[in-house]
Amino acid sequence: MSREHGPLMALGFLGTLLCLERAVALRRRWGYAAPVLSALGALFLGFVMSMVFGHAPVILPAVLRVGLPYRPVLYAPLALLHAAVAVHVAGDLAAADAVRTAGGLLAEISLLVFVGCAAMLARRARWEGDPR
Repeated sequence: MSREHGPLMALGFLGTLLCLERAVALRRRWGYAAPVLSALGALFLGFVMSMVFGHAPVILPAVLRVGLPYRPVLYAPLALLHAAVAVHVAGDLAAADAVRTAGGLLAEISLLVFVGCAAMLARRARWEGDPR
């Protein structure tokens, strides 16, 4: 388990709690959608995409028949993804749309960096004849 897991879980909980507090203050039923959407967004980015990044060296060769050897460079998009989640949650907590948007942009960039790293590693593995 990564060192970031605990803080991300705590911030995700606090972000959801603050959204719920705002929903109660609004006294409108539609306000309760914000905590749910905030929690699902943090969960998707922080957990689901981390699992995709972590399991890609096993899944991609099986599905696409393309070798993707593990290399430490694959930590770069993961670190960027975790930073993006932290920025996004900070934007939620501070109710700062620009910060929240920056977190979303960083998450998209992390996906592109991951695809670039995976393509580079797959191409290098094919060029060098790596059986993985």
